Amino acid sequence: MMDSFPSRSLSPPSLLHRKRKRTSGESGTECQTERDRISKLPDHLLACILERTDVRTAVATSLLSRRWRCVWKSLVDFKFVKEPILGRRAGPPSSAESRRDPAIRRHRVFSKCVSGFLGLKDGPPTIRKLSLEFSAKKKDLAMVDGWIRSALEKGVHELKLKLGPNLTEEYIFPPLSLNGGEYSLTKLKLSGCSLHNHAGFSMFGSLSSLSLEDMDISKDDMQGVLQNCRRLKSLCLADCSFSGADLSIASPDLQLKELAIVDCEQIRIIELSAPRLERLQYMGQYTPMLFTSVPHLDHVWLKYANPAGTNYILRKLSTDLPRSRNLNLFFQSYVDVKVPCLPACFGSLKNLTVNVDINSKTDLLWMAILLEAAPFLETLQTSVKTSDSYCSRSTIPWKPSDFVHHHLVEVKMYNFEGYCGEMAFARLLLAKAVDLRSMTFNRDNLFATPRWKMLYYKFSKQWTEQQTSVLLKQLTEGISTSASLVFR
Repeated sequence: MMDSFPSRSLSPPSLLHRKRKRTSGESGTECQTERDRISKLPDHLLACILERTDVRTAVATSLLSRRWRCVWKSLVDFKFVKEPILGRRAGPPSSAESRRDPAIRRHRVFSKCVSGFLGLKDGPPTIRKLSLEFSAKKKDLAMVDGWIRSALEKGVHELKLKLGPNLTEEYIFPPLSLNGGEYSLTKLKLSGCSLHNHAGFSMFGSLSSLSLEDMDISKDDMQGVLQNCRRLKSLCLADCSFSGADLSIASPDLQLKELAIVDCEQIRIIELSAPRLERLQYMGQYTPMLFTSVPHLDHVWLKYANPAGTNYILRKLSTDLPRSRNLNLFFQSYVDVKVPCLPACFGSLKNLTVNVDINSKTDLLWMAILLEAAPFLETLQTSVKTSDSYCSRSTIPWKPSDFVHHHLVEVKMYNFEGYCGEMAFARLLLAKAVDLRSMTFNRDNLFATPRWKMLYYKFSKQWTEQQTSVLLKQLTEGISTSASLVFR
């Protein structure tokens, strides 16, 4: 089976030392020992070295010497991605068709590599993590079934299966040919597959993390998966289509703690009834949400790509999420938005991030709406970006009331450029937040990415001493504050 892997000539040069000239008085054994110090390392250190290489390189080291023959079998994480596995060489052509089309030859060699590896009788006794990424064809589906069966029988804990976009027939997971039983799978990531056999998920009683990407999912499929995965704690849906159906994440026995919905299409409404849900991230077009039962929902990220999301955030969000402690809000404001009155109170909100795309920084006092609605807020981050794509200037008319904030202690303003609207909002914060300790003005940009990650893009120019002096004078003129003002 090992013929499926690269030949000896593909062994990594970094693992072999160049020949050193033998000096007078050195024996052959001494020279060999001096030349190959890596092989003298204990097995667990050699395994650490191989863990940082791809499968192709790791298996190729078995051809170096007897010392290396079985080291790769101690690995537990294996990633099969077509291009890195094959490199520039894909084996000799075996037919007239493959000679005419190199892509066919590469596909054949990749399939042979994976089948040979998973079929090895004397291969790794345990596979903890397995990734399979390639452009499958209809004729490959039975072969993929065999790979999945073999991996599950070897006790795989984490499985990633990503099939190419050109597949004419959906690959059904779990395989219909899979025998009943209980498997040790705890983490599963599927892309380009189908969940029509959702009843088969009952075989994965230990599954705690599920990620679905680029898939067509029906309401019944989603409910079937949730009912059969009783221990599921993390669910991510990305680039999936629901064909105009409702998305219902609802079950009194659901153990789900994290839910991410990223750029999914054609969802009519999202219903959430998950008593243990703690973190929610939604990115995409505004979709109505019903928070039926989420008593422990603490961290919420909302990134809306259309104006309807702005209306929802400024008018109704506090009514739906009165108990959340951490909010990250990303929205656009390219059309006029009217807020008739102050929204309901965020009774528990402690940390707030507001990241907004707008076509002008002339008036930013409308952000005080969120400040007034969050009387117990302790930290505030803002990032306002402007775009010239929209000619008409949008407004969010709002006149701040004569309120005083007693809990806000830290403010960070990102993408700060010193415009009059930014200065007016900063002065409002200095005047109203009587216990404010620090306010940081940062030129860096702040971005949100899927799965609760924040990215900071550094601005090339720093504030000059003269600029800092002028801004400080404008900010504090007529305002008494003990807060530390920092420019970065």
